[in-house]
Amino acid sequence: MSNDHSALRALLRLKAGLTPLERVDDLTINIARHHEYLRSLFSTTDVSERAFGIVLGPYGAGKSHFLQLAKNYALAQNFAVAQLAQATGVGSLSHPQRHLCTILSSLTAPAPRGPLLEWLGTFTDDPTNCRLLEKHLMLRADEYREVSEVVNEVLALLRSDPAHLRSAKLVEYLSGASLVGCSAHTNARIRAYHLFQFWIKFSTDYLKCGGLLLLLDEMENLFSGAVSWNILSRRTAYRSLAYYQANLKPAIIVCTLTPDGWEHMLSEIKEKRDFFTNYWSRLETENIPNLLATVLKTDPHELSIFNNASYRLLGDRLKSLHAEARDYSVGLLDSESHSPTISPGITPRIFAKSVVSMLEGLWFTNI
Repeated sequence: MSNDHSALRALLRLKAGLTPLERVDDLTINIARHHEYLRSLFSTTDVSERAFGIVLGPYGAGKSHFLQLAKNYALAQNFAVAQLAQATGVGSLSHPQRHLCTILSSLTAPAPRGPLLEWLGTFTDDPTNCRLLEKHLMLRADEYREVSEVVNEVLALLRSDPAHLRSAKLVEYLSGASLVGCSAHTNARIRAYHLFQFWIKFSTDYLKCGGLLLLLDEMENLFSGAVSWNILSRRTAYRSLAYYQANLKPAIIVCTLTPDGWEHMLSEIKEKRDFFTNYWSRLETENIPNLLATVLKTDPHELSIFNNASYRLLGDRLKSLHAEARDYSVGLLDSESHSPTISPGITPRIFAKSVVSMLEGLWFTNI
């Protein structure tokens, strides 16, 4: 078994029907094609300082797996990564003042820092680090001018008493938690946007990250049958997305949708474009017309439909992973006669869970 236990951790997540956080490259079919798409997005950022991508795949086809692959790729390129699943409640794309807390809780920098809110809490526990951060922000005041109100608040917290509460107060403020209960008033949205801008500037300037990868998952839920979603809520969701698409830099935004969700989005944009563009926002930075034009000219990256050969290849890789995780020789278990049936309705997620469950059963029987 490998010393870092990454195979076992990946195995246990697959067994639970979850995307592994590690060893993703080993389990990715057609990885060269996915890496080529990611390289094209990252190379675009070098030129335009922002890029926009759309990934399509039906339920269970591997969109979450692709997002984890994209995360690992971005971190290897020294990019910070954040994610928002498009759901109702505080994660709703319609309300930046509410969903920002969700995004920032996922904000992660390359090793050794990791999740940035956790890192910040530990970093600012040391008074020396607080002084260094204060000095940095004061020296770079001109560069942070667009988010000066956030910088002023951070400086006030760094200088506040008692000293042992500074770290907690700073993390609470920079997490966006205080905005969650606010209405969608223009001022609240601006505060949320500026807080996000501060984090991107801080990540690239102080932490020396190359930029940000923002992943927006499950965008097809904008077109679900939920009472909370209708064309009005989609317009406000596009308002937030329009800001991110046009104003975050250097940044890459990747949205995932099902093919049906993508068709619904394209159809509604084409048929009701005037509705979205004539009454879109009081903020020029929430430029919905620019967003819609970008969406219409974006070529989506479609996840390949698995055939029998793809499933066999995935099955072989899962067997190798299981053998490494459980520390036995590949082929020791008689798994061929117990392999899951590749039925028309099976998906890569279900197949992987079935193979791992089958291997686990054989392994426990033979130990």
